[in-house]
Amino acid sequence: MLRCPNCASPLNRTDREMICPNGHRFDISKEGYVNLLVTHSTKVHGDEPRMVVARRTFLAQGHYQPLLKAVLNTLDSLKITSLVDLGCGEGAYTNAIAQTGINVIGIDLSKAALKRAAKGSSATYVIANLTKTPLIDRSVDAALSIFSPFDSSEVLRITKRWFIVVRPLPEHLHEFKAVLYETVRPNPMPSDELPGLTLSTRTIVRFPMDLSANSLQALLDMTPYVHTSPQTSLERLRALPNLTVTAAFVLDVFESCTPDANPL
Repeated sequence: MLRCPNCASPLNRTDREMICPNGHRFDISKEGYVNLLVTHSTKVHGDEPRMVVARRTFLAQGHYQPLLKAVLNTLDSLKITSLVDLGCGEGAYTNAIAQTGINVIGIDLSKAALKRAAKGSSATYVIANLTKTPLIDRSVDAALSIFSPFDSSEVLRITKRWFIVVRPLPEHLHEFKAVLYETVRPNPMPSDELPGLTLSTRTIVRFPMDLSANSLQALLDMTPYVHTSPQTSLERLRALPNLTVTAAFVLDVFESCTPDANPL
């Protein structure tokens, strides 16, 4: 499914590297991911280590388990056998999907995240740009985006038929944000239209989370609010022993307007 970022030829994997027919070679790290980002920039990309650790902690506590269950049920209903997880982060969802037997590739810009994601995983992890993924055209049954940016034209290029996208609803984390800000701005309602794609199903996933002080701190550290909130607000949140917070998502399944000649 992967192609060379230099010449677009298919990549073959050995124990220690990926190599294309033209001799371009890419080392597989000791953790198990491969860097296919072709750039001369020295700028640090992706989530910072603190955010990665916080997200791993929060998700390991099971707070988003109903969302994971909804994602897995959707993949099962569509009979997905191969998938690319766009913006996979530290791999909590990617690895859970891989454990079901689906052939899955996780793509992210954060080396810190993929170091954690790839350890002991059967998924393939790749550092790459989401707007120029190193995937062969129409090589996966589905593309998945959970809270990550995506490029619709790139999704159409790489997927045979399905695009599954999870986005927050307006009320997501309302109580949490109300502690940090005097005026809470709701998230925008996710559009049910994407270029070149047709909405097949829309599922609302909404549930309360009873968060301890430790979980509230992890949630804070995995969001931009830790950098954008006033210091007094941060102190107010950290003083709370617990808080019930609403989690609210929309899980959309889009279908390509020009599906593969051999649909699933």
